[in-house]
Amino acid sequence: MQKAYQPGRDLDMKTRIFQTLREMICGEGAMPLDKVTVKALCAEAGITTRTFYNHFTDKYAVVAWFMELSGAGSFAQIGLTATPQEALSSYVYTLSRYSDFLAACSESKHYGSIYSYLLDLSRQGLEYAAEQHLDDKTLPKAIQLQARYFAIAAEAVVSDWASGRIDATEDEVADLICSMIPHELYKLIEEPLYGKGSIPWLDATKMQTAGFGQERSDDLGTIRTRPDGTRVKLG
Repeated sequence: MQKAYQPGRDLDMKTRIFQTLREMICGEGAMPLDKVTVKALCAEAGITTRTFYNHFTDKYAVVAWFMELSGAGSFAQIGLTATPQEALSSYVYTLSRYSDFLAACSESKHYGSIYSYLLDLSRQGLEYAAEQHLDDKTLPKAIQLQARYFAIAAEAVVSDWASGRIDATEDEVADLICSMIPHELYKLIEEPLYGKGSIPWLDATKMQTAGFGQERSDDLGTIRTRPDGTRVKLG
């Protein structure tokens, strides 16, 4: 008999695995993320490897899941259910609570850096929000470039802040990032759509198939996951 789908329990298990990984790379006797094995992670979490692979394809996918989940209720809501200032402030405060985890993950070079993944997540989130404000959902090239370069600037600020190179409060960091949004892009997403647009959401119970900075390909071409959990073909 097939097991009944239980999204609440699936989310609980993902959270349990994430919390165990965080303790392993940030707690007493911490080790580098690249040195953590799935077998050891499962032993610490008190689960089987089969259970782990029912939720994640590898340990890096745990990090990617956390980044998508933490941004789904904040950054991904820019121009949709929150103003840029509100969304960025919420996101920065969320990241600050996990600064130890982010710092530890940033040392990994396996799939590129976590900040490269964050950069892609930020750009795609902004593009999605901007698209919803346009009747034909087609972004002008200028807006695409603005979203790209803002994401690069925002990534640099978050990276420097998380590593301690910027001494600033959460509010100061949020204000700084918000001030860097190009004017044309800002005016487009300034007013939230609320019920008028398609609000991004993340199915936190779905299997996470890609680690940060990693692309997956199939016969249809290169596929990435948007912050809202939808799959998008590139090129």
